Amino acid sequence: MSQVFSQELRNSDKFAFSMLKNLEKKENTFLSPYSIRTILSLCAEGAKGATLEEMQKTLSLESDATKRQKEMQVTIQKISDAKDFKLVTTNMLWIEKSMEVLDAYKKIAKDFYMAGAEVLGFKENPEKARQRINLFVEEKTNKMIKNLLPVGVVDKETKMVLTNTIYFKADWKYSFDKKYTQKLDFKVNGEKDEKVDMMYQNNFFKAGILDGNSVIQLPYKGNKVSMWVILPKDKKLPELLKNIDANLWTALKNAVSKKDVRLYLPVFEFETKYMLSNNLKAMGMPTAFGDVAQFSGISQKTSLKISEVIHQAKVKVEEKGTEAAAATAVVMTPKSSSHQSELQVPFIFKADHPFLFVIEHTETQEILFIGTVQKPIK
Repeated sequence: MSQVFSQELRNSDKFAFSMLKNLEKKENTFLSPYSIRTILSLCAEGAKGATLEEMQKTLSLESDATKRQKEMQVTIQKISDAKDFKLVTTNMLWIEKSMEVLDAYKKIAKDFYMAGAEVLGFKENPEKARQRINLFVEEKTNKMIKNLLPVGVVDKETKMVLTNTIYFKADWKYSFDKKYTQKLDFKVNGEKDEKVDMMYQNNFFKAGILDGNSVIQLPYKGNKVSMWVILPKDKKLPELLKNIDANLWTALKNAVSKKDVRLYLPVFEFETKYMLSNNLKAMGMPTAFGDVAQFSGISQKTSLKISEVIHQAKVKVEEKGTEAAAATAVVMTPKSSSHQSELQVPFIFKADHPFLFVIEHTETQEILFIGTVQKPIK
């Protein structure tokens, strides 16, 4: 693996688990750290001073601009090189037609983030602009993400909206036969047993146990993307989430070896939506949201701040494979407004209680999606 990827994965892993911990509650959680971090990184390309410093620290961004931009460019290119499955990501700048955006910023956005740009009339018709952005997001996510921008989040004062979308659909390398799916108990929220559709197969997978936590890698066709499922020690998901970080994540992945596995995994499907401004402030970047924000690298004639960061994600896991999508929007307004031998004994991996799962791009080791299943919904 190149140095570009090794550094980037460490940085992006840090942010992924930090964001998960900040959002996790006693309910299903699902998000795309890649989507959130990528579009906020694009936003940070125009930040200066304390605003930039806070964003770099919170998002775990490389401080050297040249290195950071190259990391993003290579990661986006590799993720977009999808065969045997669908994996599409886009970045867009939606610019109020009266605002002058610096050519240097637009060049960075285009060259390193592959971002498109479109001029909209937020001032004259904010609702029309909102609907245009939402329609674009819906189209790019195969209609999985609808109404990303709620009514009222953009208005006549909106100067710019930055969006990232990511859509993923792939068949399992080893699919589940529906005839083996049966109703079995799942300990919802770690407490009450409820009947859920539980898929089953007996196959060889990379799996293992680390400090009582069971982990398995489930590859998709093409071997470029995998789902990792982690069953917490003593069925205690909160304890796992308290301890999980980039280092533990790496250790868990290194703990697997090829095994004869009897795998039980529930069918699940759910959608989440988060307004992230307060979370991001708490994580260490409050300046970007206030009147002392510095985004002069985007525009020198309009003083900008971030008014809201919205993230929406949806996942569907079933016998054939997985479909997932996410979108993130950053709304900006003027500052004046507001390897081991195989075991012969079968390894039983039964996800019948709350667990953590990660969908990872294997080559770059970028975490595309991450979530917790407290209650499978089908």
